[in-house]
Amino acid sequence: MFDFLGYYNAILIHQSLIIGLLVISVLIAMQAGLLNLAPVGFMAFGAYTSALLTVEAGVSMTVGALAGALTTGLLALLFAVPVLRLRGIYFAMGSLALGQAIVVIIGAVEFTGGQLGLNAIPMGVPTVLLVVLVVVACAALEMVRRSYVGRGLAAIRLDERTAQGLGVSAYRYRLVAFVISGALAGLSGALDVHSNGTVAPSQFDFGLLVVILTYVLVGGVGHWVGPVLVTAAVIVLREWVGLLGTEVEDIVYGLLLVVTMVLAPQGLSDPAMWRRLKSKLQAKREAKVAAV
Repeated sequence: MFDFLGYYNAILIHQSLIIGLLVISVLIAMQAGLLNLAPVGFMAFGAYTSALLTVEAGVSMTVGALAGALTTGLLALLFAVPVLRLRGIYFAMGSLALGQAIVVIIGAVEFTGGQLGLNAIPMGVPTVLLVVLVVVACAALEMVRRSYVGRGLAAIRLDERTAQGLGVSAYRYRLVAFVISGALAGLSGALDVHSNGTVAPSQFDFGLLVVILTYVLVGGVGHWVGPVLVTAAVIVLREWVGLLGTEVEDIVYGLLLVVTMVLAPQGLSDPAMWRRLKSKLQAKREAKVAAV
């Protein structure tokens, strides 16, 4: 589908779409007021599940990817019971510990290949499939945001006690959001492993989590458009600037983050920021007209 862009650019688009799914998984949890720091661990679990099923059991990539998403969702459900009892920073730290523990355990057992990982994994994820998955995920987020469920999630984010007083079950909403977030992260891992043909624990380090959270915070948690667009733009920018050297890439990337956080603390999808910008531009135009 994207062959006309050239092999290298097509790979960038492929990578952006997979990371975009992982970013959306983080956004899903945030809609329920959860700062979920376990997505990289869930991604690793989904990746290894699909890789082992296709390599050892000989199942198709489709079955492997679906199994990766399903089993990761079940894993999230299993750990949701103790983790969701935590609040605020304690939940964030608990989910971080969970995610890191998953990666450590995967790298410690023999049948996963240990720290060396697995190779010769079946490849061939169509880019058009990734496009469809991202579009469907974004459309589902938008539909939920505009629905009764979305209003319930917004109430939970603003004031959990008030939401419960209005009949909104905060625990149930958060449980569903956490499980769906885990399943989508697992699916992104399965798709990633069948795009690269190899997987190792080192791919799921703390640095990947920092990058994902950066995309979400810079884009803004208020709407999915910002984080998804920032994911695609920054991945492409980093690759192009990276041609000038690692040092230049880090400087440009850091400056971009600092400037964005200073000028748009709530992220680029914050409507208030765009209203302020529009008002300033309009005031300048009116001043120029008055001067004439």
